[in-house]
Amino acid sequence: MWTSLVEPRVSAYTLPLDARLVAWILSWARDGIEPMGNLVGARDGHRIMVLVGCSSIHILPLALIGWAALHVGRARQFDWRDLGQAGVLCVALYAMSLARLAIMAWSSEAYLVAHGAWGGLAFDALATAAIALTAGRRSQRHG
Repeated sequence: MWTSLVEPRVSAYTLPLDARLVAWILSWARDGIEPMGNLVGARDGHRIMVLVGCSSIHILPLALIGWAALHVGRARQFDWRDLGQAGVLCVALYAMSLARLAIMAWSSEAYLVAHGAWGGLAFDALATAAIALTAGRRSQRHG
């Protein structure tokens, strides 16, 4: 439902936001990077187009499903107070996605590395590790 119904409907807002945030991140290291709708990069140089499947929110539903499956399977009981962990996971993966987009917007060479097989594998491995680490933690409760 997320990728076919929700994400395309909210993309008019999320894709330009991704481009603005990537431009802001890159502005700390270099000048001349600007967002143009869902494009980001140098006006007369390398630019990337943030698409729905590449957006910073694209991975969130899969991450939450993975977190829920691992967490509930380990805990044997769902506790609503543990949803804070899922929130932390979402923030971490959102930041990781923005960082990957920023790497891709840096240059055409960086784009090939970050968007290629090795970059995709590295991102997926980090995302999987974040899901596993977050789902494996239990909140400390007293009483």
